[in-house]
Amino acid sequence: MGLMAGLVKKKKIPMEFLQSIGVKETSAGIEIPYREIDGSMCSRQRLRIGLSAKDGFRWTGPRKAEINPYGLERILDTPFLILVEGESDCWVLWFHGFPALGLPGATSMKILKKEHLRSVKKLFCWHEPDEAGGKFISGMARRVYDIGWAGELLEIKAEG
Repeated sequence: MGLMAGLVKKKKIPMEFLQSIGVKETSAGIEIPYREIDGSMCSRQRLRIGLSAKDGFRWTGPRKAEINPYGLERILDTPFLILVEGESDCWVLWFHGFPALGLPGATSMKILKKEHLRSVKKLFCWHEPDEAGGKFISGMARRVYDIGWAGELLEIKAEG
């Protein structure tokens, strides 16, 4: 079973859906397209090299190029948004019709900018059930304060 087929099975989303959003498997891993808010490709892209997120990722493109949140092109004019850590949580939410934006790690808050949240009135942050999840929530609370975003920040948390 290929890496992408394993992800499809693990995340319970159709292969066709992942392909429709530009995710594809190569000999190096799973290419995950990061786009600008206008839909154009970002300078840096992500490459997932294992079935589990813990197995690792690599960035392609110029090392000094800015990294954007994942899914920027999908959040225009949305009044609420679910913010998650990582791309695969975005895939599941998008497949089920929810607006989501992913940050590539629990401590990558600084890539979120006020203009990314321009139409968002409520921001729901997913609290992963681990130590990094707690850092993600507290870091996000600091970040929205620092950028002067004035909406409502809410935490989503599930036990187990």
